[in-house]
Amino acid sequence: MDLTFILAVAPPLLIVAYIIKADRFPEPKGTCFLTFVAGTIIIIPAAILNDKLIPDASYAYLAGFTEETLKFLTIYFYVSRNTNFDEPMDAIVYGTLISLGFATFENLQYVYYSGGSPDLIAIIRAFTAIPLHACCGIIMGYYFGLYIFKDRDKINLFKSLFFAIGFHAAYNYFATRDILLMILILIILILFAKRLHKIFRKEQGYNSSFKDDNEKSEFLEIPAEQKERQLIFENLITIPGLTENKINCLLDQYSTKDLILNVSIEVLSSVPGISEDIATAIQARLRNI
Repeated sequence: MDLTFILAVAPPLLIVAYIIKADRFPEPKGTCFLTFVAGTIIIIPAAILNDKLIPDASYAYLAGFTEETLKFLTIYFYVSRNTNFDEPMDAIVYGTLISLGFATFENLQYVYYSGGSPDLIAIIRAFTAIPLHACCGIIMGYYFGLYIFKDRDKINLFKSLFFAIGFHAAYNYFATRDILLMILILIILILFAKRLHKIFRKEQGYNSSFKDDNEKSEFLEIPAEQKERQLIFENLITIPGLTENKINCLLDQYSTKDLILNVSIEVLSSVPGISEDIATAIQARLRNI
């Protein structure tokens, strides 16, 4: 395996490894692999569309429309139907896998066939195009996760596609016109994606993920809401068929005991992974605490 190939594939794979490891409830390796492969496959229709719509580099911003739309369609029609897709963070994980599957294949094309120095191109793209694709996947996944697991608000579905297209198109537009503005957009994108990813990590119980947070937590009282969430979790985890993912998904929609008890069994069973029998067991258990 030559150095050029490593430089081309290592950056996206490292980001993939981080996103998967940052998920408190890791997704099955096989599902992650197939989702990554799905991202590589959509480069074929993307290449066809880009070839027809982009006559030269000055129109490269149109790739933001074609490529992000194809990623979005893959999440919507492929990922969301997977039984392992059962909590908001999953949308970020699978969205990033699709984006970086696409980016890895695209990176190999640029590195080996663009005509420049392969190693130099790989290094430059490791700090530009690869983070671009990764962050667009995170942002797309975040809003898609809100739509699927939180409120079914179509505004979030729109944002899922709009922000990814907007950032990607703006990046490509300035890449051929003003490098400094391109870098500025990339920095804003990275900060935005990092913030959204952190929100879902906190919802998974990562409030004390970092050392500084752990040190601070020794001196801070745990909020009442967090205590109640933990109490509910500890009481529900012993119910057969109720996994950590399902409980967290339930608590994302109904964050307190009262909220859970005040909805009907039918409404409670609409939470992904919760059957009517499990919903009945949940309410029975919570009435006793």
